[in-house]
Amino acid sequence: MFGRKSPPSIETERLFLRQPQNRDYREWAQARSSSRDFLKPWEPSWAADHLTRRAFRHRVHWSASAIRMERAYPFFIFSRDSGAFVGAVTLDNVRRGPAQSGTVGYWISASQARRGYMREALPALTHYTFDT
Repeated sequence: MFGRKSPPSIETERLFLRQPQNRDYREWAQARSSSRDFLKPWEPSWAADHLTRRAFRHRVHWSASAIRMERAYPFFIFSRDSGAFVGAVTLDNVRRGPAQSGTVGYWISASQARRGYMREALPALTHYTFDT
């Protein structure tokens, strides 16, 4: 696990997961914006700059740093068939040792909900983080 060189990616039957990249901004912002009401019951209030390109660049930078330091594993989720952006999942506060653990956070765009994507993505991320 320690010392991985290439950016991580995970494939499942219907999905691929990879770390966020600056080129994902438009798809991410559109999915977040169009899903705002759908996500509102589960998410904290968004900062005024939540959907800005600048805030997104900070998110991408944090993601790369967190993965490199093996503290967290933030991934964007895409459909393997269409390449469509589905949502995001993060395994954060990763602890290693006999009692490996982490905290999961995830969201899915309203247009992709209720298709079992998170049920497919979560075990793949857990396996990647703790078993590879």
